[in-house]
Amino acid sequence: MAKIPTYSSIDIEEDKYVYRPDVDTFALIDALDLSLGEMRGKVFTSIEIGCGSGVVSTYLSSKLPVISTCTDINPFALSLTKKVSLENEAYCVLPIRTDLCSGFSPQFAFDVVIFNPPYVPSEKEEVWQPGGKLHPEKIDTSPAFSFDFTKSVSFSREKIIEDSDEWVQTGNILTCALSGGDNGREVIDRFLHDHMDIIASSKYFFLVCVSENNPKELMKLIELGTKREVDQWESGKTPKPCQKRCEVVIRRDCQSEGLYIIRATNV
Repeated sequence: MAKIPTYSSIDIEEDKYVYRPDVDTFALIDALDLSLGEMRGKVFTSIEIGCGSGVVSTYLSSKLPVISTCTDINPFALSLTKKVSLENEAYCVLPIRTDLCSGFSPQFAFDVVIFNPPYVPSEKEEVWQPGGKLHPEKIDTSPAFSFDFTKSVSFSREKIIEDSDEWVQTGNILTCALSGGDNGREVIDRFLHDHMDIIASSKYFFLVCVSENNPKELMKLIELGTKREVDQWESGKTPKPCQKRCEVVIRRDCQSEGLYIIRATNV
């Protein structure tokens, strides 16, 4: 098992509003650890979607000479990511506030893409939606992170939340960090549908999921490679040949669910 970065810098507020490293975090780090030898000398940039505490990107940045971009809609998560990276002397971790990876040009390419999504099956009302709001209503978004795409005039803003004080969804941040809606797939499917290009251009893609998410179907979707081909597959048309090869690199039993780490590489 890989050595987990320390996160003693977490404070009371962050503990209330940020998902703490858990068995899925540790499994994801183990999956990265298994791939370090293969990735060494091949990867130099990464993006972690929904970074939470930041320990995953901190681990990767501490093991490889990688510039690690971390995105999250939760300012508390980005604040903690910055502190955890500095605590572990991982100085190439770049926190950015945005919804998934909205605001990035399609020309952005990352060698490694990492996504530990909200995968727990839940009521639809518990899933964070674009344009929604997370409690607490007033959040200090002062300079805890490097860039804020929600306030940038240089990037597309259609799908990005304009200001944390205007988020309008019931529930709380931790609930939204876990809740995946029907079959735990709502956020996963939105990411695959809206941001398949970022997966297609990567060398390595790591996805956390559980049995209820239907890992076999997810692997088929990822292997198709582009949004258009995903749409073809979903409509029952014959897809083009695979552009990615998927495999389950970690499988663990977690309470009543099977936990999977899927790794996709270029064919």
